[in-house]
Amino acid sequence: MLIHKMGGHDESLTKPGGETMAQTLREAAEAAMKVASGLFETQGSVSPIWLIDTPEGNTIVHGEFTGDASKDAIADAIRQKFGATATRIIFISEAWMREMKGPFDGIRPSEHPDRYEVIHLVAEDASGGQLSIRRIIDRSSGTAKLLPSEVHEYQLTEGRLASFFQRANVKH
Repeated sequence: MLIHKMGGHDESLTKPGGETMAQTLREAAEAAMKVASGLFETQGSVSPIWLIDTPEGNTIVHGEFTGDASKDAIADAIRQKFGATATRIIFISEAWMREMKGPFDGIRPSEHPDRYEVIHLVAEDASGGQLSIRRIIDRSSGTAKLLPSEVHEYQLTEGRLASFFQRANVKH
């Protein structure tokens, strides 16, 4: 896990006259997906990355997954280090997804015959806001092409790489 402390806050969004305008969770998530999409288009992949805002500044955490144990270890380390102080956490990675039709059948998305590949983003803030954005990666033509973004807002997003505030038992 590689941590880059940025210090200060991103002030790229400003009102006329230079006054800083705070980004909503959705604006921050859409901006992050735009960056991730650009990385995918130039590099052909997106490594797991967390964009973490705290009162002290912004932090970028890079991690590489080698299996379930590394996913759990990195997610737990981020919850422990930032769970009590973060105001916003955005996680971005390539992933396998599938549509559920009925109860879970025990087949992981990565092993399901109807899976599809996506750039997946989960954004959460300390006030309880949660949303995800996914861009399907279409490789049917032999060349990877990103389909338009799909935004989903949630009351509660679950999973080892989501619910950073809830799983850290943080009350804000």
